[in-house]
Amino acid sequence: MAYTKRSPEHPYRTFFKTLNSGVFPSVILLCGEERFLIDWAEKSLREKLVMPAAAQLDETILRADETDADEVTAACETFPMLSERKVVVLKDLDFSSSDAAQLAETAGSLPESTLLIITCGRPDKRKALYKRIEKSGLIYDFCPLDETAIAGWVSKRLAAAGKSASQADIVRFAAQAGYFDRDRSYGLYDLENDVKKACLLHDGSTLSFEQLCEASSPEGENSVFALLDAAFSSKKGKAYRLLNNIVSAETPSKQDSAVFRFHALLCSQLEIMLEARQRMEAGQSQAVIQQETGIHSYRLQKAVEASSRLSTARLAAALAGAYNAEKDIKGGRINARLAMELFIAKL
Repeated sequence: MAYTKRSPEHPYRTFFKTLNSGVFPSVILLCGEERFLIDWAEKSLREKLVMPAAAQLDETILRADETDADEVTAACETFPMLSERKVVVLKDLDFSSSDAAQLAETAGSLPESTLLIITCGRPDKRKALYKRIEKSGLIYDFCPLDETAIAGWVSKRLAAAGKSASQADIVRFAAQAGYFDRDRSYGLYDLENDVKKACLLHDGSTLSFEQLCEASSPEGENSVFALLDAAFSSKKGKAYRLLNNIVSAETPSKQDSAVFRFHALLCSQLEIMLEARQRMEAGQSQAVIQQETGIHSYRLQKAVEASSRLSTARLAAALAGAYNAEKDIKGGRINARLAMELFIAKL
């Protein structure tokens, strides 16, 4: 079916229409503030057009800082073997580069059997490549979601975990976390992580505004960073004092719950530390790790700093110990605070 250019539409609400239509141009630009939506749209297009069994043949993913325009063009000129289209992804292109200028000359004459997907943050709209895509392709500029969209987005993720929350509480939580701030560094990846933590922290099927906010508490994360740093540095006394401060801040009836919430944050940070260490050993830079994982820059920076002083084996053992402590607490085999103290002692 031949592609017919359509009038511009809101990216989040209309991307589904393009995806479901099965009718695509030969080049699509995914850009904007919301990295989560860029990655989601790219993945959705690949899943739509490329057979999983033929991905090695019919899908090429390139990073702009590791390739050049000639390699991109060559990939675009190969025909699909088993899939509907040959999909070529060019990640994080600088529209001011010479490669972008060269691609502008070929972007308008790509084979109909090819879909070139270009991603970036803020493209220079004055450049020839942008104007070429605007003329013969599609551009999705993923800005932050509005309140209605964010409520639906969070509700879907809560439902997948068997949870729910009112629309008012979700919107209030997103605002409290900083999602709607103009000068924001808190995006959908951060929001998704906090929703996951909230689901792990609370057993009830309906989450309140307060329960959602507990999962995104910067104070809680800072305590996790400080405790792990002390424990891994053999300053066990300091680690125990930090744990005692967390427990003592609650009434006796809520102390076990406070420890378990803290433990969930601790597990999350250890997971990030281990992944960061493994990726660093594989030669990835911090910038690449952040782009590929979507981890908030502050959390990732802390994880990189901490994990650089530890071996992969030690981090894996610590994470396994945290998981075992969680099993003991949930299974009623040990008091939550005692489980944490034993966990600290083994670090």
